Amino acid sequence: MADAPAPSACVQALEQVATLETLAPVYQAAARDERHFLDDADRPAELARVQKIVAASCSANPRERADQEAAAARLHEALSPECAVERDKLAALQLPSSREPRDSIERTRQLVADRCPAVDVKGRWLVQWGGRGELVPEQ
Repeated sequence: MADAPAPSACVQALEQVATLETLAPVYQAAARDERHFLDDADRPAELARVQKIVAASCSANPRERADQEAAAARLHEALSPECAVERDKLAALQLPSSREPRDSIERTRQLVADRCPAVDVKGRWLVQWGGRGELVPEQ
């Protein structure tokens, strides 16, 4: 996804619907590591706004729509708190002071490359990490 073109408006909107439908608090990143949280009272209106984008920009063709939904699911995972943790973990493992075995570093690097590419978060609602959850490599 990192080398792919920016996600379409449909894919971005579908991902934001998934984010807004979570029970967790959501926020947008602001300057200097600040977060602007969406008030619970404002969530239904924001969800309705994003659903209008979905209706206007997503395909009615079932195959194309399935592809759009799959791309949105991959984007949602890349934006997940679990992926943020995995990217941070990889950065720590790659420090010169790390004593982690090379194969462990490579497994984490592959997991991040496959499922957690860096994605621009500007203007996106993000799920607040609840301190639980871990990505596991796919079998």
